[in-house]
Amino acid sequence: MPRPSLPAGAPSPRSAAPAPKRPTPRVPGRAGAPADRARRAAPWSLVALALGAGALLSGCGGGGSSGAPQPPFGLEGEYALGSLGFDFGSSQPGAVDLVPAYPNLGLSPLDLAVLPDGSGRLVSIDKTGFALSFLDAPTSSSASTYFDISSAVQQSGGETGLLGLAFDPAFPQNGRLYVFYTAVGAGRSVLARLTSQNGVVSPASLTELLSIPKQNNFHNGGKLAFGPDGFLYLAVGDDGIGTNAQDLTNLHGKILRLDTNGAAAPGNPFISTPGARAEIWAYGLRNPWRFSFDAQTGDLWAADVGEVEREEIDRILPGRNYGWPAFEGSLPFDPLVGLDYASTEPPVFEYDHSVGQAIIGGFVYRGNLLPSLSGAYLFADAVVGRLWALTIDGQGNASSTLLASGLPFPVCIAPDTSGEPRIGCLVGGSVFGLAENGSGGQAPTIPEWLSQTLVFSDLASLTPAPGFVPYEPNAPFWSDGAEKRRWIGLPPGGQVGFSPAGNWTFPVGTVVLKHFDLETSTGPRRLETRVLYRTAAAWQAFAYRWNEEQTDARRVDLPELAFYTVPNPVSPGSTVSQPWLYLAPGQCFQCHTAAAGYALGLRTPQLNGDYPYALAEDNQLRAWNHIGWFNTDIGLASQYQALVDPYDPSSGSLDQRARSYLETNCANCHRPGGPTALDMDLRAGISIGAMNTHGVLASAGNLGIPNAKRIDPFLSDSSIVYQRMLRLDLFRMPPVGSYSFDAVGLQLIRDWIDQGAQ
Repeated sequence: MPRPSLPAGAPSPRSAAPAPKRPTPRVPGRAGAPADRARRAAPWSLVALALGAGALLSGCGGGGSSGAPQPPFGLEGEYALGSLGFDFGSSQPGAVDLVPAYPNLGLSPLDLAVLPDGSGRLVSIDKTGFALSFLDAPTSSSASTYFDISSAVQQSGGETGLLGLAFDPAFPQNGRLYVFYTAVGAGRSVLARLTSQNGVVSPASLTELLSIPKQNNFHNGGKLAFGPDGFLYLAVGDDGIGTNAQDLTNLHGKILRLDTNGAAAPGNPFISTPGARAEIWAYGLRNPWRFSFDAQTGDLWAADVGEVEREEIDRILPGRNYGWPAFEGSLPFDPLVGLDYASTEPPVFEYDHSVGQAIIGGFVYRGNLLPSLSGAYLFADAVVGRLWALTIDGQGNASSTLLASGLPFPVCIAPDTSGEPRIGCLVGGSVFGLAENGSGGQAPTIPEWLSQTLVFSDLASLTPAPGFVPYEPNAPFWSDGAEKRRWIGLPPGGQVGFSPAGNWTFPVGTVVLKHFDLETSTGPRRLETRVLYRTAAAWQAFAYRWNEEQTDARRVDLPELAFYTVPNPVSPGSTVSQPWLYLAPGQCFQCHTAAAGYALGLRTPQLNGDYPYALAEDNQLRAWNHIGWFNTDIGLASQYQALVDPYDPSSGSLDQRARSYLETNCANCHRPGGPTALDMDLRAGISIGAMNTHGVLASAGNLGIPNAKRIDPFLSDSSIVYQRMLRLDLFRMPPVGSYSFDAVGLQLIRDWIDQGAQ
């Protein structure tokens, strides 16, 4: 599952005064509209990777009282997009479509298994400790509790909970099934057995077979499966301590092979090695979250989640060392481990973090309904929500084909009762299947140049095409001092699914634009224009980098790092080199998460504020409601909450500004269903207690700070949320999007914590 960040140090700006706010920059073709209200301070230009933080709400209004004269509206008439250069009807980029497997069921399976009793049912396990069984049919509308061992299971967030389930090959005769879970009480993971009698699994039959001590709530592994040899295989993560994976005296970072009593299976490779645990089948793994056996060949395939640069797929062989932490995939990682790469088993396939961030293993497809995928290994990435097929040619060369995108945090890929793929997602209670689409795998054409997208009627002035409406969030995301402009357009007849506090929904054909300018030493420069658009299957995201002539922008397919000379914010009259990272498409979805609704900034608390439209300054919710863009009449904007401007001390209290900052910069990931292993919620509209931060020990690394807390009220020096903001290395969060400090944001969060973080 998603990994924590890496180490390194960076200077603390404790003694530095916040950089002053800049005047409105000269923005080409802006026609006087405010650039993010000129409220961001200039960056401290240093190199690293991104974070922010973000949230708190204040009451805010936009509509007048029903009896008072109404002020003019900012928008009048109809706003709908015309023909653009995107294929909105295309379902997926590959030869298959995603289809809801059980549209009448709400499931959030951590894993799925076939119930081997001839009933045609599947079993879905939930982290909290229970399992549901349901008929494997698209018409299924009900599921029943198969077992409930929640009283024995610790589910404190992260990767804790009920993690694995496997049925005994002799289940029809002995009724035995096996589970792997985090146990209540002292830190440990447990392999246990349950027994079914007459179709009923009694919690009282729970019998512990193997107990593994643990220190952290992540990197637990958890997959269970019986191999073709009749023995039970179990994946165990490294417990967040990389060197565990090379230590044969413990079970972390390993795949184990066990008999049905939890003891080492005969024939294990280290059964006669002095000091080694006899249960070990293979080692040197970081967090092999899901593995599977090829139903045809018996090969054991595992996907191992990476740390900094690589995600990998391995064919697991007995006694082999897969290199972690000396190597991450094929790249050197920790030279102190002292391994020679030639002594390790290389990955069959790997990809870097411009493609995805948390690989989810699947299985080799041997079904009948998807002939184009026969013999391919299916795998996904939880962070970017994409699905691929891995194939190996006659020379042993592995290659992947993108099949689908838009999966809302996939965590398992398992065969159903007929061997067809079922993709379980944690967000939205979703399970998807696949169907051939007859496209031959031809991906829809994505315009190479911004001019070909037709989203601007005039590139020189950045005049958007008819139908686009400008907008601005109350609490903008920190973007290394760049100034941003934003527009959104809906298709004819399209409406936004309104929610007072939750995610909005958007119709197919929605297009969201965000344009970035940077004030350089020679004047303003166009950097990039990002396009987020909704197809029939999923959101798609692409960045277009402006050329040197500033006449057009070309699509970015791989990450590109550039440097620009900008005024030095802490030394007037001098300049510094400002890095800027142009993101690849997959990297966009590290922040534009399914849990946050993909279209960040487009939600009630963010748009419940005024915008200077050409007709009149108006509350954005009020203006949108007036032109019929919502699927319901939302009434007065004053009844809804609003974020405040973190950069404007007059916009709200210190607490409101700090919580608004965290909402914008952090809560897209740190929220329920988000793509992290932490049970931390940084949304603005929840109570301090529900954040699970204040006084809570850091569980994903303490940065070398003794007794560090996620947020330690009155002590920012021991608060990890703040300390990660201070980093410009691989410990900085989030891991993409920024290469410079937000001086004002740093001071804001420090002051908030040091004054009690309320």
